[in-house]
Amino acid sequence: AVTAGHCAQGGFNEVYYKLSNEPNVRPFGAVQFWQVMGKPTPQDIFDFGTDATFIRVNPEVAPTIDSRIAGEVMIDSYANPAQLKPGMEVCKMGYRTQESCGVVIASNDSMVRTHMFGLQGDSGSPLYAYTDKGSKKAMLIGFLSSSPKAGNQTHDFIVDYALVGPLIKKTNGQVMGGE
Repeated sequence: AVTAGHCAQGGFNEVYYKLSNEPNVRPFGAVQFWQVMGKPTPQDIFDFGTDATFIRVNPEVAPTIDSRIAGEVMIDSYANPAQLKPGMEVCKMGYRTQESCGVVIASNDSMVRTHMFGLQGDSGSPLYAYTDKGSKKAMLIGFLSSSPKAGNQTHDFIVDYALVGPLIKKTNGQVMGGE
């Protein structure tokens, strides 16, 4: 599993999850490695800027994972950075903001900036573009990293995402889902 890298800062190794209909958390897995946004250092895993945490999912949890986003959106592919163009419609499923959609403002080889609503607590939320909205199929683009700040104010309508494509390519990984 992958989420935002800054979520692993602070030395926490164990990852937990909570079902919406239960009061207690359950063990999900363990952080394997992480990298936060900024210029890569010799200690970083990737030689490009990204904000990613890789989690080894516990074997007893893995078979129970629903690969659909929020139990609804089926990922059928992932985006290559060259596919992202200003004005492209994209959506995210945030913990705090649920599904919100907007457009791509700009992108580079490892990040994309969007104009959409996001709040603290949405970090790690998946960013996707519908490939078939009627059947709820989508292409995975990345996961929420941050929003720009001016002083102490966070711009809640500009949201930056780490791209998943470069991570998949570099690790020879794959996206769960598809048919």
